[in-house]
Amino acid sequence: MEGWGVNPETSASRSVGRGPKVAARSPRLLERADDAFHQRPRAVDHDPPRAEAREALPLRRAPVDVAHRRRRPEAPIRVRVRRVWSALGFPSTAAMDLGTNPARMLTLPLDGVSGPARRHATGVGALLHAVARDEHAGRRPKRLTEADRATWARFRGRLDDVAFVELLLEDAAVAQPVPFDVAEILGAPDAVSSLPPPLIARWLDAVSSLDLGAPPAEYVTAQAKALGLPTRLNRSDLPRLRPHHRAVELPGTGGQIAFHIAQTQEDIFLHDVFTIACATPEERLLAGLVAVECRVPGRAPVVLDPKLDAVRATEAPFDFVFALDPDKGGAWAPERLHELFQGNPNLRVVMV
Repeated sequence: MEGWGVNPETSASRSVGRGPKVAARSPRLLERADDAFHQRPRAVDHDPPRAEAREALPLRRAPVDVAHRRRRPEAPIRVRVRRVWSALGFPSTAAMDLGTNPARMLTLPLDGVSGPARRHATGVGALLHAVARDEHAGRRPKRLTEADRATWARFRGRLDDVAFVELLLEDAAVAQPVPFDVAEILGAPDAVSSLPPPLIARWLDAVSSLDLGAPPAEYVTAQAKALGLPTRLNRSDLPRLRPHHRAVELPGTGGQIAFHIAQTQEDIFLHDVFTIACATPEERLLAGLVAVECRVPGRAPVVLDPKLDAVRATEAPFDFVFALDPDKGGAWAPERLHELFQGNPNLRVVMV
């Protein structure tokens, strides 16, 4: 072993790293590595031909010239994830829409509901989901998400599931009338009682399947889609706001821009900086859900103001106006907005 110029105690273990070609030329290397690992004694090989063969082996693998090789370009990360996802037997990502994937259910099901009742069902389902998220986060005592709804079972008497949902929303509306005051937000005092009792029962059973811990951005986007509001908004070029600024989000987006800024910019609180103007009950409902997600105390700064009369009548001028781009369905052009909000010469209009 002196001809190798290495420590005989460690030569066998080092030989393992030489790869399959070296192992093929010297089959006993793996055996010797195994002996060294388990510290088993082995007989010294005194066979001269084998000793000469060992001396002829290179101590290190010769460098491989890879200049002639062309590296295969890697597929984009989305393509690779899709391949792995399909190989595991899961459905394609295109079929995994928010709210329809059982593993990530972000809205309550509306199967079998059509016509005018569907609008009420969409709103009440969104409110019920918001209550469940609050309970899951520990911001509200557990009643809807309580195991077997034990508290309700003790006190319900002859009351049915419809009454249970009505009481839940009435209780939530005491602290946060927007969005939980059903008569004010949905414009229908009987929005809950008009729903089919079997649908309410299915919702109560499906609450445990909701992804109540979903990230806030995914949750808000799912609710916007369910309410039929646009979600492809320009969020990448939004300006940096300061706590002393005043901003208004115009109808069309339902508070999604205010939510994004409050979630991503430091020291910006929705109720201190923003006023959210809405044109439809769906926008107002989404703005209320955004306020709940941002933990706005009391009445949220959300107004039903399709013609902008209320926001223009405010005493302090706005520093920023966020509006939906006309190409995406917005109702105002930037030039028109500068005419409507003339109180601040430094006003900045941001189209999303």
